[in-house]
Amino acid sequence: MLKPKLKVISVAHQKGGVAKTTTVCNLAVELSKLFNVTVLDLDPQKHTTKFNNRRDQPYKMKDIKNDKELISHLQNDDDLTIIDLGGYDSSLARTALLLTDLVITPLCDSSYELDGLVDFNKIINKIVEKQPGIKCKVLINRVHHADKITYANIKAWTDKDSNHFDIYQTVIPSNSKYKLMLSEGKSITELTSGTPAIIFNKLVNEIIEDIKG
Repeated sequence: MLKPKLKVISVAHQKGGVAKTTTVCNLAVELSKLFNVTVLDLDPQKHTTKFNNRRDQPYKMKDIKNDKELISHLQNDDDLTIIDLGGYDSSLARTALLLTDLVITPLCDSSYELDGLVDFNKIINKIVEKQPGIKCKVLINRVHHADKITYANIKAWTDKDSNHFDIYQTVIPSNSKYKLMLSEGKSITELTSGTPAIIFNKLVNEIIEDIKG
């Protein structure tokens, strides 16, 4: 297994319904092929845990109940840790962000997405004051395959108005296979070898470059 230079990835946004859990589950499966991965499900709904429980080959997970356990794990574990932070703000979520190397913030094509990102950026600004080395990347997903406007709008915002966020080049289009994932316990690449899997693997390659530093 490869040794990651970047140790902690948090998939985070204070807004719900933007595919954080879907992103975590797919990344856990793909990155476990290259790295020793531990997944922390800090979302009260525990959909990442439920997905893993349905898998024939579960990825490694660790149950975290409080800030002390989280700090102990992140300071002492050599695995690549992927955290599903859920759509909420809390002491535990803030602690996770303070100890995170890479924040991935999924967004879809709702007209409210940029407003939500601007609000989340206020939290990130406070985190960066204490943790200057953190990387923050926006992931556009759940968009129509012909939608170019959402990416353009978010890219313009990251270039002009955000000091901390960048954006992944890969855009994940909507696809019915993603709706099957959680109930099937299979990642997008396990459900299909077609276009959705090819596109997601492009994203994985971008994230691997971040992990390698």
